[in-house]
Amino acid sequence: MSREHGLALFDVALGTALACTVPARFDLANVRAAGPERAPAWGGLLGVRRSAARSAAVAAPPCSSPPLIPWVLSAATLEALPAQAEALLRRLTDEDGNGSPSALDVAYSLATTRAWLPARTVVLGTNTGELTAALRAGTGSTGVAADGATAFLFPGHGVQYADMATSLRDRVPMFAVALQKIAAELDPLLDQPLAEILRDGPGERTDHAQAAVFAVQVAVFRLLTTLGVRLDAVAGHSVGELAAAHAAGMFSLADACALVAARGRLMRELGGEGAMVAVQVPEADVPELLRGHEERVAPAAVNGPASVVLAGDAVREISQRVTQVYRLAVRHAFHSHHRDPVLGPFREVLAGLDFRTPVNSGRVLGDRRTGHRGAS
Repeated sequence: MSREHGLALFDVALGTALACTVPARFDLANVRAAGPERAPAWGGLLGVRRSAARSAAVAAPPCSSPPLIPWVLSAATLEALPAQAEALLRRLTDEDGNGSPSALDVAYSLATTRAWLPARTVVLGTNTGELTAALRAGTGSTGVAADGATAFLFPGHGVQYADMATSLRDRVPMFAVALQKIAAELDPLLDQPLAEILRDGPGERTDHAQAAVFAVQVAVFRLLTTLGVRLDAVAGHSVGELAAAHAAGMFSLADACALVAARGRLMRELGGEGAMVAVQVPEADVPELLRGHEERVAPAAVNGPASVVLAGDAVREISQRVTQVYRLAVRHAFHSHHRDPVLGPFREVLAGLDFRTPVNSGRVLGDRRTGHRGAS
């Protein structure tokens, strides 16, 4: 993760916390860990741009639940991080009963007064007790920071669940605002408000599932980019392709929502039989696996070097030819010939949209192999 992106991600949590209360600087000057990492001993995991954090506070509505607060630490090596945690715990113990700082005071001070070092860890909690417990247990997210390009990957149908994104919506007001804007576009196009679909889960309604998956993905994308994360490339699968196209600037939010709603409605109205299974075989082995069933089964997705999803009305027969099979929890054979009847009506919807050159963060996105822009 680059330094710029790390700053932005930290703004998500700290900026939200600032919307609820104003932190004070906690003196960490005397916090030192023993050993070769003594100077500098502490550092902010991601740091914070004060202007961005203040902007987050101004933009966010009042908190409806305790904010999720990050305590961020860094060291020269991963092995040195536990000593940094112990040093902070000793410092907090010394302050106990003597005007102890709040959890937010500590978070703010760690982010703004310490040096940056490559090995980093972060613990999250709503109060000092939760955060110190996480430090003692060593349950933080830990890694080594590095610069590199940033890609956003948008998944498709199948990642939805009841109460989807509820915690994020309740804890991060900026995410809630983004989700509300998307709901304002989607709700007139659905037979049930998006908020209810997210709360209750879409069940077996593919139109509801696609709307929920799209909305949450785009809301997360908008949250991160608002806070400074800049993408270099996007990719998506199934309805995630539409989210990726919107993220790249190919569609306006209104047009993207119209397309998602129409896609889900057309697929639901079509109905049909068939199923989808994930099988543990390389993509190169699929033609031989499907021999004799090419008109009834098609490869729907390539999950990895040795994992492929198949769709059609003969997947049961095909499944008997492989040892590891997982049936997807869907009622239709998506991404197969079973969906062909929706192509005509879907093209009519596409014809009414305003296609734009997909540009984001100053870079045109497309197929690097062919140079084709907006291919999917």
